[in-house]
Amino acid sequence: MDWTIPQNLVVTGLLRGGLYALMAVGLALVFGVMNICHFAHGEFYVLGAYAAYFAFVTYGLNPMLAIIVAALLSFLAGAITDRLLFHPLRKRSKGDWVMNAFLLTAGLSVVIQSVYRLVFGNRYYGITEYWHATFNIFGMTVSADRMMAFAIAMAAIRTR
Repeated sequence: MDWTIPQNLVVTGLLRGGLYALMAVGLALVFGVMNICHFAHGEFYVLGAYAAYFAFVTYGLNPMLAIIVAALLSFLAGAITDRLLFHPLRKRSKGDWVMNAFLLTAGLSVVIQSVYRLVFGNRYYGITEYWHATFNIFGMTVSADRMMAFAIAMAAIRTR
């Protein structure tokens, strides 16, 4: 039996799972603090991805600086969304705002996705690699980008 395929699946699954865990921690944090299921959470993740892409490709920023710019822009967008949409809803609805927030985030998700399609089209934007380095794990070559994303995800999860 060829053992490289299961090893590749395990390594790839762990690296991808780290990113999913990071998104899940953010969603759980929003749910725990605000008591709403934020359906537009993924769209803010996409905003960060676009910010990192343009900071790196268009402005030529250092990869770590591009990631910091993406985090700051996503934070700013979330803070503005809270101030403009959720804060008035909390004030107006008092204790029964969960269902309204549910509908608001579902609608916000559709609106943000439509804005992304309008602005960027359906074209794929991606960075082939930030760093030109690889690691050899169980005979599998893994890019430094995936390892760094996993490290950032684990550091963020550990601080929660």
